[in-house]
Amino acid sequence: MMPYLPTVRLSTEARARPILRLVTLCSMWCASPFRHSRAGMLCTDTRALCAKRKELFMHDEGSSTLANGAAVELPPGVFPPMAGYTIGDLLAVANAPFEALLNNHDTDPGLIRETVTALAQHLYAAFEREDAQYQIATWYQKPYDQPGKRQRSIETIAEQFGVITLKATAESLKGSPLLGLGKAFYMSLVDAAGQAIKTHILKLNQG
Repeated sequence: MMPYLPTVRLSTEARARPILRLVTLCSMWCASPFRHSRAGMLCTDTRALCAKRKELFMHDEGSSTLANGAAVELPPGVFPPMAGYTIGDLLAVANAPFEALLNNHDTDPGLIRETVTALAQHLYAAFEREDAQYQIATWYQKPYDQPGKRQRSIETIAEQFGVITLKATAESLKGSPLLGLGKAFYMSLVDAAGQAIKTHILKLNQG
């Protein structure tokens, strides 16, 4: 069970972070017309989400500010996102092995774009809902009276966000033509994303 951190829950405004890396990914994925109607719908929805976030907020590396320049005040005890562990970073980490599997399987480029766009949407929603970037930063940087407690906290959230990623990835593949390639390939895609996130978070215990 994930360690409970009541103060990490943020207001709607504080949660409405810009996702510039996702915007960049969306731009690349949506640059060419898709042959699949579902892909076009995903791009439209994701672009709208990205545009809305950008209207509300501007992003500076290592900090978040409101569009008028005012800093976003975090609740007491909550640490800001760390470099390498923002939602954008987590999306990139999960996508890398996932997309590599699709490429290695000689998947149609259009279907790859559709699939990774769906993955980004589902993972972003899951990570934002769980305040992933704040949970990770806070459980890693908060003071502990015993060093072992930090390690156990990181192990716990790594496991939990790995599971969250597995579920979101599975959701993103619902109705996909890739399901016709068999359960083994489907499970390899889901596991690749989940394990990537778990391993990435566990790297914090190596520092």
